[in-house]
Amino acid sequence: MDERTKRQETSSPGFMQTLYLEEEIAFLEQGIVESKENLENLENELAQTEKKKAETEEQIKNVLENAEKKKMMLLGEITSHTKQKRELEEQCAKLSARIEQANDDLDGKSKELQDKDAAVEEADKQLEAIKSERRRMSRKGKIAFIILLVVSAAIIVFGAVYCKEQISWLRYSYQRAEERKDDALAELSALEEYAGLAMVKVNNVYNEDIYNEKTGDLESSEMRILRLDVSVHFLENGVKEAVIYVDIYRPDGSLMSEDTSPEGHTTSFSAIDLNDKTIGWGNAKESIYTGGTYWVDFVYKDEVIHSQKVIISQEESILDGITFYP
Repeated sequence: MDERTKRQETSSPGFMQTLYLEEEIAFLEQGIVESKENLENLENELAQTEKKKAETEEQIKNVLENAEKKKMMLLGEITSHTKQKRELEEQCAKLSARIEQANDDLDGKSKELQDKDAAVEEADKQLEAIKSERRRMSRKGKIAFIILLVVSAAIIVFGAVYCKEQISWLRYSYQRAEERKDDALAELSALEEYAGLAMVKVNNVYNEDIYNEKTGDLESSEMRILRLDVSVHFLENGVKEAVIYVDIYRPDGSLMSEDTSPEGHTTSFSAIDLNDKTIGWGNAKESIYTGGTYWVDFVYKDEVIHSQKVIISQEESILDGITFYP
């Protein structure tokens, strides 16, 4: 054994500990390098995850925007078809009135024709009486009689022809009115099939102020109870009365409700087919309405059957298609 080996074997414990610490430090440094590599990989994965998250959020935003646009488009179409149905109903009412008038005119002309027939019969009787007196007339009298007879016959023939023309014209007008009525009823039937389960017509929109009086002033500071007079028509066979839910949305899109509201809705009411109903929402002591555009949706069997636009202003009231009558 050489001297160097002997010195190492006889070295102090501090020297051996130093050698052990150096090996330990080398091992830790290797672990730090590996940890840095793992950290870089995790940071790369995190960056990719954040990128995918941003892309997913953008896709969700686009889907929500498209859904909202489609909803507004469908609401516009339903409103347009509801307006068309109302116009067709008005046309049907006018056509029915014209048909009744045409029937009355036809009855009047028929009575006139009967009166003229009676007049013709009376004229025939007079003619027979005149013929009985003809033998006692002179030649001059006979000529006068012939002239009178020709003039009477001409008047009778002209009156009969005129009455026949009037009756033909009235019959033609009646047939045309019936055809237009049938067409209007067919369009109305097609529109009712499109309309769905029920239809709501908003007849009036107004504010019930602190004095419980109706006013068309929908200024935000004066608002208390927003009232709507409505008529409901159920298109399902056999349905005469049912519950209609009402959803009132603020200008920011949030639903107005309170603890007593039906779940997911603002309020509700029991509607009777073809009967008028008044609904309302608000606070009798103070205004809960800020300026802006509100939407009032009527829901039947989870389907929106009508949407009413109401604008609450800061200075004056503006109603979409509704005229206030106090």
